[in-house]
Amino acid sequence: MHLWLRAGTLTSLLVASVGGAQAAPACQVLFHGNTSGLAYTILMNAGVDVTTTSTLDYFVSPANHSLSHLNAFDAVWFQYGLGSADPALMAPSFTTYLQQGHAVHFAGDVSNYDAMEALMQGVLPNVLQASVGLSSLSFSNSYGPWSVQTSSSLTQTPRAVSPGSLSFDNGRALANVPANHRVLSAGPLTLMSAFDDGSMQSGQGRVSHFGDTGNLGSQSPQSPVGLLLHNVQAFLLAPRDCEAPLQANDDTGTVTGASGGVAVADVLANDFINLTRATPATGDRTNLTLTEVPGSNTSPAGHRMVLDGATGAVTVPAGTPPGTYELHYSLCEVARPGNCEQARVEVVVTAGPPVTLSFTQTSPTHPVGSLHQAQATVTDADGFPVTNTAVTFTVSAGPNAGYSATVLTDAQGQALWSYTGSATPGIDILTATALSGSLTAPALQVEWLAAPAAATVQPVPGVSTLGMALLGALMSLVGLWRRRPGR
Repeated sequence: MHLWLRAGTLTSLLVASVGGAQAAPACQVLFHGNTSGLAYTILMNAGVDVTTTSTLDYFVSPANHSLSHLNAFDAVWFQYGLGSADPALMAPSFTTYLQQGHAVHFAGDVSNYDAMEALMQGVLPNVLQASVGLSSLSFSNSYGPWSVQTSSSLTQTPRAVSPGSLSFDNGRALANVPANHRVLSAGPLTLMSAFDDGSMQSGQGRVSHFGDTGNLGSQSPQSPVGLLLHNVQAFLLAPRDCEAPLQANDDTGTVTGASGGVAVADVLANDFINLTRATPATGDRTNLTLTEVPGSNTSPAGHRMVLDGATGAVTVPAGTPPGTYELHYSLCEVARPGNCEQARVEVVVTAGPPVTLSFTQTSPTHPVGSLHQAQATVTDADGFPVTNTAVTFTVSAGPNAGYSATVLTDAQGQALWSYTGSATPGIDILTATALSGSLTAPALQVEWLAAPAAATVQPVPGVSTLGMALLGALMSLVGLWRRRPGR
């Protein structure tokens, strides 16, 4: 998940790019203002590394400050007034900072407008090109409601600010600001100005200004004022090579296929924007876009599980066949669409409760002493196989009565059973039950046949050895008698 304040919106999606490119460093903002206000909240929700300060040392003598100098930060959000500080002492720091390509937002506190405006008068003419038309600055006061009208200078900002009436606690206006740099206006009254890097004398610096933003705690990050602040902060950081770190973590869920439903409530619940602050990605989810990675959804056609980009929920349609499916999602920051992180969602779809038990056997007859095999199949209301269901097989009557076994169904919902019959012929009655007997199937019969009687072997008539000897002797005598002389 990548996050983002760098180009623009305070969208924080920390994402190691899909191609494995090294992520840009986190955006660093020095915040001199009200940490309970809306501007600070939006920065934090966007995953920006925010350093708060209530001291002016950064701006008056930054080299002497323990936290180094202004160049450590991509932008400065300068909200509180100067108090008794001399604007002339602070102007050089801001001028150099902007000339080096950084960004500054000036927002004067109501009690310090004069000093803030004096500071801006000392900075802006020295950093803006003459063509901008601000060789001299003047200010005017205004209070009350005003209309939101985003100018062409922020057309690339990702958050649309719908026109509407807003009530601000005050509004100070810069006169002589070119129309294309007016971010908000109500008729001729300019309530905000923004100058991009093309308006700067050197570098890629940016600067913006409007009235007090310290008392916006009652506004929502998605109110018109909130959307404006998102865009301004993104506008300031756009040229900087920084982005909020994101982390997308894998998710798992289980749902029954027969009824379907939500398998994962929100994939962002275990994802983070800027791990140094452990900010949940759900803090202001409008900083992110959440989309399914094309081709990653392995659920069957006609029963596609769906990722809701707005809520992060993964839903499985009713009637989805049991199995393990997955999809991948990509988190990208709104302002930096190329700053993305991916994660995987694995959903196990199980069958519904067992409602049907069928019972079959390989053959209804066997010789005694043979092996008999039977099979039970358990399915749910939709006909899907139910796994891991105990089926009890029993020979309830017959020569093998009392034989019994309990077998769990496999992934196909099948339980196989076999037993060897005794030597006694007869008919066995077989039963199969599940769910402690509450689910039954019609009984089967198997007939054990007696082995055929052994055939009697009759001796072949013949002459014994003694008989043969006597016969031979008799034949010899006959032969001698026939050969007597005189015969």
